[in-house]
Amino acid sequence: MTDAPTFAIELRRLWWAAILLLGISAGAVGWTIWQLRNDAIRAAIADSGNIATVLAGQLSRSLESIDGVLLELKSSSAKLPIENPSELRAALGSKEFFERLTSYLTRLPQIFNIVIVDAQGQMVVSTATWPPPNINVGDRDYFQDARARTDGKLSTSVPINNRIDGTRTIVFARRLDDAHGRFAGVVFASVNSKYFEDIYTSTQSINSLIFTLVRQDGVILYRLPDTLDFTGQKLAGESEWLQSLKGGGRDGFRVFARSDGNPRFVSSRKVPDYPLFVNISVTESTALAGWLRRSVAIGLGSLALLLCSLYLLTAVTRQILRLSESESSLMQKSQQLDAALNNMSQGLCMFDREQRLVVHNKQYMEMYGLAPSPGMTLNDLLAARQANGTLPQETSFTLSRLEMVLGNEPYCAVDRLPDGRTVAITHQPMSNGGWVALHQDITAQKRAEAELAYMARYDTLTGLANRAVFLERVKEAVARARQGGEEFSILMLDLDGFKAVNDSLGHAMGDRLLKAVAERLRTLVAEGDQVARLGGDEFAIFQPMDDRGRERISTLASRILEAFAEPFDLAGRKISIGASIGLTLAPADASEADALIRNADLALYKAKSEGRNRYRFFETSMEAESRDRRELEQAMRKGISMNEFELRYQTIVDVARKACCGAEALVRWRHPERGLIPPDQFIAIAEESGMIVPLGEWILRQACADAATWPPHLKLAVNLSPKQFTQCDLLGILESTLEATGLDPARLELEITETVLIEKNEENLAILHALKNLGISIVLDDFGIGYSSMRYLQDFPFDKIKIDKSFIQSMVSHADSAAIVCAIAGLGRSLDIDTTGEGVETAEQLTLLRNAGCQLAQGYLFSRPVPTSELTFEPPEALRKAA
Repeated sequence: MTDAPTFAIELRRLWWAAILLLGISAGAVGWTIWQLRNDAIRAAIADSGNIATVLAGQLSRSLESIDGVLLELKSSSAKLPIENPSELRAALGSKEFFERLTSYLTRLPQIFNIVIVDAQGQMVVSTATWPPPNINVGDRDYFQDARARTDGKLSTSVPINNRIDGTRTIVFARRLDDAHGRFAGVVFASVNSKYFEDIYTSTQSINSLIFTLVRQDGVILYRLPDTLDFTGQKLAGESEWLQSLKGGGRDGFRVFARSDGNPRFVSSRKVPDYPLFVNISVTESTALAGWLRRSVAIGLGSLALLLCSLYLLTAVTRQILRLSESESSLMQKSQQLDAALNNMSQGLCMFDREQRLVVHNKQYMEMYGLAPSPGMTLNDLLAARQANGTLPQETSFTLSRLEMVLGNEPYCAVDRLPDGRTVAITHQPMSNGGWVALHQDITAQKRAEAELAYMARYDTLTGLANRAVFLERVKEAVARARQGGEEFSILMLDLDGFKAVNDSLGHAMGDRLLKAVAERLRTLVAEGDQVARLGGDEFAIFQPMDDRGRERISTLASRILEAFAEPFDLAGRKISIGASIGLTLAPADASEADALIRNADLALYKAKSEGRNRYRFFETSMEAESRDRRELEQAMRKGISMNEFELRYQTIVDVARKACCGAEALVRWRHPERGLIPPDQFIAIAEESGMIVPLGEWILRQACADAATWPPHLKLAVNLSPKQFTQCDLLGILESTLEATGLDPARLELEITETVLIEKNEENLAILHALKNLGISIVLDDFGIGYSSMRYLQDFPFDKIKIDKSFIQSMVSHADSAAIVCAIAGLGRSLDIDTTGEGVETAEQLTLLRNAGCQLAQGYLFSRPVPTSELTFEPPEALRKAA
């Protein structure tokens, strides 16, 4: 039995030992938690910095294409004999220069307006309209900045409301000088702010990130999200931001956000080649969320250990006989500390001053496949890793790592292991000569960074190069062609029928088809060729030319058409599509990358206009055709405002009653120079440009006004475009038209194609039901030539079906066409839907149509389209003679 003095001495020793142990443990836990916090902050800053780097590079490429146009226009103006600033308007204010300026918009879809103003800020020419509006931009910041610049750099505005259409706009501008270097004006391009939202929407997929585009002077140009409208204001934490930029912007900085008052960590990256910066910020709470959870776990374990230790000491002072039990309890709490260490996500190791491993967790040992050994030194550990293949393969690794350890300085390192893993190491020396290190497997993080870089250059669906990579390849080839005469060709390919597949079978099937097309194209090209997906169903191929020259690209185009003649097998479903191809040769056709791609597009458009499923080489005449098409589009805009369009009416007859039952309104364009233009020459342009909406509204109002004067038993048929369903208030227009003209809704028939039901199916069906509730009849036009017309007869209760004229005009000579007409007529009778045969031109066609059971007919046999002044509803002679 121990005497009292000895017991007191032992008890004091125990207390001092316990206090020392607890102090060391608390210090180690606190230090570990602090290091984990620093690691979490560094990881968050590194992640946001990587995202900022990717987005800054993407923005630089976008600005490069815009700035390229501005520099080209600046260069063009410099070549003109502008001797003083006052001559700028005379040199650049012509309609010819306006048309040239407009052509740039086809190259840069992100630009919606290019403008040149004179030295006073007065608008000289604008692609928005001709002649240019009377607008002065001399008070705009981009004009003043460009005027003051002598360094030749790009000027950028804060977002403004465009004075032409009120759109929120960011302007990129360059100064124009006269022949003597004096300020003559400014050329600038306007970009809708939504363009930047489309580019940077991907950042919203990461919680609590804010993207900010900042000008060199610290002014915010764009912010996403921007709930409090910080655009145009100075950046919060501007001094910290400037200090970060001096250090290269790699370390990030901490700032209190003005939007919510929360602290944020900000990473900033310069946009290459431009005075702009991309800031990506993450809230401190998000960055430290994982650290907080781990810290609470470690803190609770440490607190439990402290409480248990105090309990142990109290028990020892009360009853020496329970010493063994208290020691057991202390061991149990020590195991809890081990459990806390072994539940960390990182591997932890601690060495003493003799380089002996004194503390480690199981994650560290498992990470490198090690077995713990008493007295293991750093050299022993490195030798074991060398033996099991978890040591980086660099021959100087062991020596360099020892030098870093002996340097007694903190460091961070990244090791790439032979098995492909990437490990981040944080080394922190201790005052006693030892050190502690954290090892974290960041393989997934590095893989995510690589995927971001990959996504910036390759199409994620097909794995093909994207538009940016393809354009780089073409530009490189153009540069080589200028130096050594290298020749190459570009093939542009557009899928025929893809939209019908995508809309009818769903986007998932459309994506499968695009991947199958990409794979088939890969098998057709040779080594050295490059296949790219430019977007949607548009693909491109770059092909170096050899001794065969033009023949080689022709052979490739023919092989593609032959390959696409074979159906695609997608999950057991056979899908048949075609392809239209445009070809251009370099440097024979052009010596600039953008011009070559534009030429290939023109050749592609020519192939599609000639019937699709074919290829065409670029010809200089195509530029003239494209220019003529643009001129016709501009003339159409003017023609609509000048009332140059007229209506013709073609009667519709009741075959059984041998009487006229109504007429269809058909539009014609009386051009002041070209005369009467038929619809097949301008309707497609109206559809593509959106002018079909105002033109269609005029047709509805004029036709209803004319039909209101007809006998009350006659009906009016009017064709509707699919765009009238999506781009205007069709229901409101019809209600106001019927009210203004007094036409009975039961006398109006609206003819639609199945495209109306393919595009925005549910929305368009709702509009059709609303029209039918007004009493208007709905007619399905061009039946039999679509992708899946049968389904639409179930989707909507049509009043009539119009059989396409291609079947009517071939039914006399082709039994299969006659069978199709009979089948459609029978289907109409079964569904109680009237059928109309279009394009009837001969008495024999009329006889067959009547025998097939069609109730109505329309065509040149009865009447050609005539003005309302010549319209008669007397029974046509062909009906009176019919048996």
